[in-house]
Amino acid sequence: MPTSSQSAAYEGNAAAYDANNDTRQRTMRRKASAVATALSLDFEGTIMEVGCGTGLFTEHIAQLLPGATITATDAFPAMLEHARLRLQRFSNVRFHQYDAEQNVKSAKSFDAVIGCDIIHHIDHPVRAMMAWRTAVHTGGSMIFVETNGVNPVLFLRSYRKPEEARLVLSTRHNLSLWPAEAGWQAIEVDYVPIHLPNGPTAAWPFLDRFDELLHKLPPMRLIAGALLLRARAA
Repeated sequence: MPTSSQSAAYEGNAAAYDANNDTRQRTMRRKASAVATALSLDFEGTIMEVGCGTGLFTEHIAQLLPGATITATDAFPAMLEHARLRLQRFSNVRFHQYDAEQNVKSAKSFDAVIGCDIIHHIDHPVRAMMAWRTAVHTGGSMIFVETNGVNPVLFLRSYRKPEEARLVLSTRHNLSLWPAEAGWQAIEVDYVPIHLPNGPTAAWPFLDRFDELLHKLPPMRLIAGALLLRARAA
């Protein structure tokens, strides 16, 4: 169930949220690429996306996985309306209102459940992951990319934002522990090579390469901007 701070930040402020997210196109593209690559770029199965927001991450996923059928979900109708407008050109995306901690009505309907920066907004992540496990077929995948809560810059950026209060729990340890408690198997959590801010579009190729170079330094890897969670349903 969304909290009052989440409702204020997202349902009552969807347009501003969407505009702010548009300034993060490069980093969102890299997050989407990590998830799509983990699934396989020739993936043609069914996907449930949890917490699609206004659809920026979904847009990149739909472009990277044109053969997939994506059901983009969010708890907030205002977010879904913005997502519908953003994604209306994609025939492989549909929409559904869904609270991330609820059981999915159509059990074992999907080949994969994915999301971006949603787990740290959930009060009971183990309960949510148990629900997601029932949503996928046996052998189905759970692949989420989450902001790394130990990254000092990202922590300071989210400081004093009530809706981001749980970001400090977004650690490699917890993202390994919660799926195990929810019954998922083959759990892996890796650092995603994102270290630099979005930057101007013309500089993206340089910033992408520099991200990769920084990621080769062990101390930098520990404070990478994102973590990639992969698991499989028994």
